[in-house]
Amino acid sequence: MKAMKFFASLLAILITLTCFASCGGSVDETTGNSPDTEISEVTENDTTEKEQTESVESAESDEMTEAPDSSADDSSAEEPTKPDPALEDMKENFKAVADTYVVNDAAKSTDFGSEDRLRVKKDENSQMTRRAFIKFDTSASLLDEVTKATLRIECQYLSKDAAEISGRDVNLYATSSDWAESSFNWSTQPAVTEKIADVDSASFVGYQWVNIDVTDYVKAHLGEAITFSLWNEGIDSEGNYLDFNSREKVNHEPYLFIEGLGIYEEIESKPIVGGGSESWIPVADTYVESKDGNPPDLGSAEEMIVKKADGAKLSRRLYTKFDTSGTTLESVNKATLRLYCTYVSKDANEIPTRDMNLYAVSSDWREGTFTWATQPETIEKVADVESAAFVAWEWIEIDVTEYVKAHIGEVFTFSLWNEGVDSEGNHLNFSTREKEGFEPQLVIE
Repeated sequence: MKAMKFFASLLAILITLTCFASCGGSVDETTGNSPDTEISEVTENDTTEKEQTESVESAESDEMTEAPDSSADDSSAEEPTKPDPALEDMKENFKAVADTYVVNDAAKSTDFGSEDRLRVKKDENSQMTRRAFIKFDTSASLLDEVTKATLRIECQYLSKDAAEISGRDVNLYATSSDWAESSFNWSTQPAVTEKIADVDSASFVGYQWVNIDVTDYVKAHLGEAITFSLWNEGIDSEGNYLDFNSREKVNHEPYLFIEGLGIYEEIESKPIVGGGSESWIPVADTYVESKDGNPPDLGSAEEMIVKKADGAKLSRRLYTKFDTSGTTLESVNKATLRLYCTYVSKDANEIPTRDMNLYAVSSDWREGTFTWATQPETIEKVADVESAAFVAWEWIEIDVTEYVKAHIGEVFTFSLWNEGVDSEGNHLNFSTREKEGFEPQLVIE
């Protein structure tokens, strides 16, 4: 019986071995177990270890490798810094912000800041010496570098013997700017800080501009308040005095004219929107005059003058530039240029043949370099303006609908000319964009 059980067990073993051999299996000689089970277990462990190893290697690789520059693909990345705009030739014209003169006689405690003249005189014996003071504020300058600076003052009057005094010694000084017109007199005048220039006596001619070079001083003090003082230190004489126009003499006030290098910027153009219309103010305006051949740019003035006086070389033309590129209007029904008239000369309304015309001109110009010689050519005539429409202290409205319809969204310039009778007294004054509340307006509906 035992022998039969033995042979049965042996047969079972042989059958099992035969099955493994035919299936490609094997038996672990050490354990006597089939390796398939172990292979399955080892494969799971190997896979886990492999994943861990790859994870560690990946982390080490990330630490050793620099992250790629993704700024080109990242829309939120900062844009590359743009190069600064190139400096270009510029001119600036500053008018006096305060001016006055002092005397050392019985009126030495009186201020003369409201007078339309500045008197300069040497008469110490009679205590009649006078000195002029003119202040400019250059804090708004756009210049980075000054190449030339000129003080321009217009001579109003020369005393009878002034031109005959060869020993007249007129000098220009710099002083502190810590003063005001309303409290300025002989006793409070500031001390001079340095001598700026000797002025040639022959340069003083009645009703003519005098140009004094102040380049070196302005170079050192650009961006500050600057005060110049004009003294006569020549012959002591009761009759040796000179009068110059003060800032109260509109369009004849003292100017500080500066040339140099800078970056020109026009004011930001944004309309006042409401009721289906837009109201624009100019990004630049000025006027030109033919006096003295080619006087400097007048873009900083608070008034623009229009005049026809070719014979006297005093003709003037007004220019005002608008930038409508930011318009939100889809169509134009009506467009009106509004100008505020501040003055009508005495004989202007008596001239029925005065011929006022509005032109469109090229907008390739800017304040600071705009003179009679550089004024642009006209493009087309926009409107005839009725002479009777001009009344002092009132708005004048000029229809510019057709032109604006064709050029809405662009930059364009209007120029007002008087092409009528040639007359020294036939002039009209208008407020500029420097006159807050009375700026020229372009109203588009």
